[in-house]
Amino acid sequence: MKITLWEKEIPNYNPELETPNSMTFYSVATGHPQPAVVIFPGGGYTNRCDTYEGEEVARYYNSKGLHAFVVDYRVLPNMFPCALQDAQRAIKVIKSRAKEFTVDPNRIFVLGFSAGGHLAGCVATMEDYAKIGDELDDISPKPTGTILCYPVISAEVLYGSNAHIYVERICPEGMDPKSISLEKCVTEETTPCFVWHTVQDKVVGLSNSLHFCEALKEKEIPFEYHVYPYGHHGLGLAKTKPDVSQWPDNTVRWMLSF
Repeated sequence: MKITLWEKEIPNYNPELETPNSMTFYSVATGHPQPAVVIFPGGGYTNRCDTYEGEEVARYYNSKGLHAFVVDYRVLPNMFPCALQDAQRAIKVIKSRAKEFTVDPNRIFVLGFSAGGHLAGCVATMEDYAKIGDELDDISPKPTGTILCYPVISAEVLYGSNAHIYVERICPEGMDPKSISLEKCVTEETTPCFVWHTVQDKVVGLSNSLHFCEALKEKEIPFEYHVYPYGHHGLGLAKTKPDVSQWPDNTVRWMLSF
């Protein structure tokens, strides 16, 4: 089921650029409100890996009795904060229609892969960029918790990683990329987090998630962190890796603990 994000005004809209303006709802049959997972596929902010980091993940959570939404957030050449506005708007729309969707508004989680992990981390740490003067302005875009899967975190050049490029590429001219380095954005208001990564990741180095978790620890934000020794970047559900493939079940346990 396709759901429109912006009914009227789309902030930072450029008619010459792709503007999906939608998310897909993967629902479960239920007679009472259930938790929901809002998914941001990866793709380096240049595209969205909508299949193995989108639909497949959504259907996995459906199999566990959870609703799922996959967000078609804006990518390049759209710049910051376009993707964040789409992500925050998705949460606001879900909360505003929670009864219709049979979603528990107190258990809405965001989940992102790679650059989508950076986007989910922005949602967890940043102010509301999705206010446009309509009836959803007063709804908080903060989720209950945040799941980061091999996430891009920093604009710093960290060992074994070129992930800083993904942060830099979405910054408009004149904007300091470090202002959206998530290890610098963690505050006492940041949501609890579940983070996982692999040591062998050569695209987004392990240092990204390590730096982020250190920042969470410093601010006393609850988090769970899993590091697996083997596995390349972009594993998705990691079906071929018996150890890494445990991560989805662990997130279900984590989410249902709230």
